[in-house]
Amino acid sequence: FMTSTLNSLRGGSAAASFSSTTCSSSTALNSAVAEEQSTSEPVVNYRKDYEALPFFVNKINMDFKITDGKTTVTTELFIDANPDSASLKHKDLNLDGEEDAVKLLSLQINGVDAIKDEDYEIKPGKLVLKSSALSSTSTTKVTTTVEVIPEENTQLSGLYKSG
Repeated sequence: FMTSTLNSLRGGSAAASFSSTTCSSSTALNSAVAEEQSTSEPVVNYRKDYEALPFFVNKINMDFKITDGKTTVTTELFIDANPDSASLKHKDLNLDGEEDAVKLLSLQINGVDAIKDEDYEIKPGKLVLKSSALSSTSTTKVTTTVEVIPEENTQLSGLYKSG
């Protein structure tokens, strides 16, 4: 996640399904999670309901390894807690992503393999980094490695091949 297919960073998340307890094996993001997607009505968000984001992403490094048939993207996010956020204590960081366009290869938090259900959750269209895995007093470094296939991206969002 957090590649060029990332839709937004809004204190939100991204999606995948995993067969292991750590994120060291590759994961097709469109498997079981995509099957769980609900068919509910769109949610309306009102300005009056706005809350300050609990985290800031202060720096992003991205490394693209482009080859025929696939591109591997390693992303580093440097995340700090928002001292003005009233409810920081129990806020997860949600990262939006295109689960049908991204294959998660690895996820690390501060250089250590993240553990599914302990450090993060996978939901349709979202990768949720749990608040317990993020520091409220210092910078947290989140590193992801994903694989995308630009030639197969017909949504024309994120990384795609043109021409």
